[in-house]
Amino acid sequence: EIPSDTFDHLSRLQVLYLGENKLEGILPKEIGNLTILRSLYLDNNLFE
Repeated sequence: EIPSDTFDHLSRLQVLYLGENKLEGILPKEIGNLTILRSLYLDNNLFE
């Protein structure tokens, strides 16, 4: 599971690769605050 405060200080993040980690649970809604995120890779995880 990804803690909701993970993205608090990453406002300039452009690429996030979390693939192949077998992460579970719910993707935090705070990821929506990453307004300049261009690429998001979540493949091969177990998110709900």
